[in-house]
Amino acid sequence: MGNSPTGWRWGRAVRYFAYLIAAFIVVVAAATFFLPEFLDSPAVRSQIQGKLSQAVGGEVSWESLSVQILPAPRGILHRARVEIPAVVVVRAERMEVRLLFWPLLHGRAEITAVSVARPEIRIDIAPSPAPDGEDAMSIRISGRATLTAMISARP
Repeated sequence: MGNSPTGWRWGRAVRYFAYLIAAFIVVVAAATFFLPEFLDSPAVRSQIQGKLSQAVGGEVSWESLSVQILPAPRGILHRARVEIPAVVVVRAERMEVRLLFWPLLHGRAEITAVSVARPEIRIDIAPSPAPDGEDAMSIRISGRATLTAMISARP
């Protein structure tokens, strides 16, 4: 009974399934190592910077950026700075930008969410006449809080 044609077919099916699983694991491992290098290009960096700057209506800059695929596609900005002139300046040790996977494969950065870790926020309040001659006021906020903002597509 062990050498029946039905048992032989099941053994072949299990073997092919094991080959399929092994090939899938190899492809995922290769993508994990090589895809970030491919996607971490000047074009993607430029698009991330442009879209973030457009979303905040100011200028966004950072010291270093790394693109990661797993567990979800994202860009990690280290020592990030967001500046909206005469309104607010935000510095953060780390800013995480969530990206859509398929547009990223085509070299386009589509941002879905932004998280900021350990922000330092300076809000500039519009000038108003004060009795002591001061023309502007500035509020400073800093701490270990994490801020998260969702960015929605605008028509």
